[in-house]
Amino acid sequence: MIYGRYQHLANGVAWFLAGWLAFGFPFSYFQFTPSVRAGGATMYLLWDSTNGDPPDGWVTQSGSGDPAYQRFLRGDAAVSALSTGGNEAGIHNHTLSNMTVSTNIAGAAYKNNRADTVDCALSHSHNILASFMDDATILPKYRDLVLIMYEAGMPDFLPADVIVGFASGASIPSGFTQYSSQNTNFVRLADATGSSTGSNTHTHTNVAIILDVCDTISLNNRGANVVASEKHFHQYSGTSPTGDHTPPSTGLPLYSVDDADTPLPTDMIAFFNASPPTWWTSLSESGGDFYQKYIYGNSTYATGTGSATHNHPGVTQLVTGAAVDPGPVLVDPGTPSASAASSTHTHTITTPTYSNENNDPPYINVVVAKYDPPDLTWSSGILDSYTIYESGTLTWGAGTEVCSATLTDDNSSTVECSGDGIDDSTQYRIDVVLKNVGSVAAHMYGGSDTVTFKNIIGGWAGTTPTIGSCGFYDSGSDDTGTPSCTPASGANDVILSNIGASSEVILAASSGLEGFMLIVTTDSDATTSSTSYMDTIIDTNSEDSSKITVSLASALGITAPDNIVLAASNPGAVSETTFETDELVVVTDGGSGWSLTAAMQTTFSDGGSNTIPDASVYLHKDGNVETEDEYTIWSGDVENVTETDETVSLDESRSVGTRSSGTGGDTTNVRPTIKIIMPVDQAIADYDGVIRFTVV
Repeated sequence: MIYGRYQHLANGVAWFLAGWLAFGFPFSYFQFTPSVRAGGATMYLLWDSTNGDPPDGWVTQSGSGDPAYQRFLRGDAAVSALSTGGNEAGIHNHTLSNMTVSTNIAGAAYKNNRADTVDCALSHSHNILASFMDDATILPKYRDLVLIMYEAGMPDFLPADVIVGFASGASIPSGFTQYSSQNTNFVRLADATGSSTGSNTHTHTNVAIILDVCDTISLNNRGANVVASEKHFHQYSGTSPTGDHTPPSTGLPLYSVDDADTPLPTDMIAFFNASPPTWWTSLSESGGDFYQKYIYGNSTYATGTGSATHNHPGVTQLVTGAAVDPGPVLVDPGTPSASAASSTHTHTITTPTYSNENNDPPYINVVVAKYDPPDLTWSSGILDSYTIYESGTLTWGAGTEVCSATLTDDNSSTVECSGDGIDDSTQYRIDVVLKNVGSVAAHMYGGSDTVTFKNIIGGWAGTTPTIGSCGFYDSGSDDTGTPSCTPASGANDVILSNIGASSEVILAASSGLEGFMLIVTTDSDATTSSTSYMDTIIDTNSEDSSKITVSLASALGITAPDNIVLAASNPGAVSETTFETDELVVVTDGGSGWSLTAAMQTTFSDGGSNTIPDASVYLHKDGNVETEDEYTIWSGDVENVTETDETVSLDESRSVGTRSSGTGGDTTNVRPTIKIIMPVDQAIADYDGVIRFTVV
C-alpha cells in the first residue's frame, strides 16, 4: 500500500497563510448627546407632590398666594402668558325666557250664583311674574397638580418624576411612564396633589317660576263650592335638566419621567411664560390645538372637546302647582249662572329657554409648545450609508470602495462593513451619511458640537496612524464653516469640529442627505478593536447607529489535508486516487485571483532503498471546473477558475488551476486525482512522500 502525505508549503513568491485574520472597527456606533439652547422663555412642568419636594433647580409656582393657586391650566398665545381670568367664584346661574302659560286647566269647574263674589273664569291664563334658581358650579372634573418652574430658564435634562406631555402622533420613548392618575381630569394647579373632584355636568336646584294673578274673571252670585278668586296665582318648583359645562379643552397624554438626567425627547410638550425657545413649536397661538383651551389628562391626544358656553335642554312642558289664593271664595248653592275655576286647577308652562352662560373656570394662561429639534438619523434608507474608500482625496464617493454597510438607529445590532477589508500602511477615507428628517435645520456651533472618532489612535488604525483632513458632505450647499480634525488631548480619539462662524448650517431638513468624511492612514499594525465607536454632539440630538465591524483585507492563503492514503498498487501496475469529499485543498482569494500548483516535495520511499520516481507520480486533470468533473473536482467559489485537460508528472511544479480574478475572502476548493505508475522493479511496501501545493 502506498501512502501519500500532502503538505502545503510556502515559497518565495507565494502568499502563504493557514487561514485569514479579521480586523477593523467592530462595535463602532454613533451617539448624540443633548446640548439644549435656551431662548428667553422659562420652562414650566407639572409635579406630583406625593414624590416630595420639587427636584433641585425647580420651584413651586402654584402655592397658596401664587397667581396660579387653584387655577386651571389653559393654553394661550405668548402675549397672554401667565395672565389670569375666568369665573373667579366658580359658580353661575341662568335667566329663563320664551315661556307661555296654557289656558287649559286641570281641576273641576263650578257654576255659581252669588252676586258678591268675583272669581277666576273657567278658561283663563296668567302672565309670568318672575323666575329664579339656585347657583351651580362651573368647575369641571379636576385633579390638583403642582406647577413647577425651572429657575435657570431651560433645562438640559429632565429630572426624575416630573410630568410632561406628548404631542399628537408622538412615539413615546423608553423611560417615560403614562401618568394615568390624571386621565379624564382637568389640571387645576395647587400646592399639593389631590384626588379627582367634581363633574363636567350639573343641575340647578330650586328652579322657581311664579305666575301673575288671573287675567280673566267671572262674576258669580250663588254656590257652595271653593273656587279660585281673581287674586290667585301659581308657581312651579323643580330641578333643571342636566347641563354640560366642559370648557373648550384638549386632552393631553401625560407621562412621568423614570430616571434622572433624561434627555428631552422629540415631541415632548412643556409650558412656557413667553414665546418658546429655539426648536420649540408653539401649539397655543391662534389656530393651535391649545389656543384658549383648558388641559386635561387623557390616554390619547384629543382635540375639539368642550364649548365656551352651555345651557340646559328643556323638557316637553312644566306643570304648575294648584292655585295659590289669598282668600278662596266659598259661595252658597244656587242656580248657576257662570263657570268659575276650582282652587285645585293647574297650568302648563312651555319649555323655558335657559340663557347661555360662560364655561370658563378660573385659569392661568401658559404657552404650550412641543419640542421639535432637528431629527437626525443614521437609518437614512440609503444602502451603503457607511463606506470606506481607498483614497487620499477629500471628495465624497471618490476612490476605490473597500467596504460598505447600511446603518440603522439600533445600537443593539451590529452590521458588517463588507468588502475587501483594510490593509496596513494604507490611506483611506470614511464617508458616513447622516439624514435630517425633522422640520428644522441643525447646526454645528464652533467647537461645542463635534463628531468624535473614538479609539482610532492605538485602535483599529494601528498604534500610530496618520490623521488626515476631514470635511462635511454639503448636499445643501449651505456649509461655510471650516472643519477641523484634531486628536483629543490625552485620548485615542479624533475630534471633527466646525471652526467657522457660530451658526453654520450643517444639516438642513430640506436638503436631504448630508454627512462627514475623515482621511486616515493606517499604521503597520492595523488590528481589530472592540472599543472603537463614534460619538457626536450636534444640537440636541442623541442618536446611536448600529455597531460596525470592519475586517482586515483578505490575504491569499491555502490549506490542505495533512495525510492522504493512496490506493494500493503492485509493481508495474497503475493506480489512481481522488481526494475524498472532506480532503480539500482550500484556496482563500486575496482579491486579485491566483494560480495553484502542485509538485513533489519529498520522493515517495519505503524508508529504505525503494522509491517511486517523481516522474512516475502524475496529476490527472480533465479540463472541467463547473460540470462533468471526473478527476480534479472543484467546489466553492469557482467563478473565473480554469484548468487544463491533461495528465502531467510531478517531477516539476505543475498547474492545478488558475483564477483570473476574485473577491477577497472567497474560498475555492479542489479535490485532485493522483495517478501512480509503480515501477516493476520495486518491492511491495508502504511508501511515504510529500506533495507541495503552492498558491501565488
